[in-house]
Amino acid sequence: MDECEFQALLRRVCDGVLARILALKPSADVILEKTPDHVGSAASILALYPRAKFIHIIRDPRAVTASMLAARKDWGDDEWVPATAAGNAKRWVAAVGAGRDIANLTRDYREVRYEELKERGPAVLAPLMEWIGAPTAADECAAAIARYCVRNLAEKRVEAPWDLGKEPLRFYRRGEADGWRTELTARQIRDIEAIAGPVMRELGYKPHFSKPALSVGERVRAVAKWRLEQLARRL
Repeated sequence: MDECEFQALLRRVCDGVLARILALKPSADVILEKTPDHVGSAASILALYPRAKFIHIIRDPRAVTASMLAARKDWGDDEWVPATAAGNAKRWVAAVGAGRDIANLTRDYREVRYEELKERGPAVLAPLMEWIGAPTAADECAAAIARYCVRNLAEKRVEAPWDLGKEPLRFYRRGEADGWRTELTARQIRDIEAIAGPVMRELGYKPHFSKPALSVGERVRAVAKWRLEQLARRL
């Protein structure tokens, strides 16, 4: 089949999936799809849905690494959770880079820091709701943020479009912005900052240490190991 036929086939499949999502709430005006790995599929998404809007939520790589390492100890799959802080930092750099590249593909891209959402929730959320075509007053945003806090989700106090009871036992953590300070070792923090430092600074995340822990050789080996792991998974 030619490219047009192939895209038409993909569109029918994706329309069917999105229709199932919409069926959970037929009155909705917007469908939100939030599979993390799709950060690298923006071009394909835009080929099918040129009017798609992208909201890129970025979180401190140290907090992300703490969360990933905690998941690996409990419910996380070894295939997608790197075993080391350096491996997680490398993955963060790649994912954030892929997300930020979406701005080169479409004007319908917004970037938000997780920490800003935690600190100034309604002030950050309300403009996003306006942008996606679902204007919401600041007090409504505040009520939604309070209702769907991590604790309420963990304790299954709220309704969700999926069965909260099927989530792994420790799937929800505390959702803190700086819990990494007590969860990571000094060495792990140094390793993360050695690899992710330039991107962190560009995004406004201040390194904890003035000097990284990894030597040039160690950085090269960490990156090489991560790439080999990725290749092994694909093969």
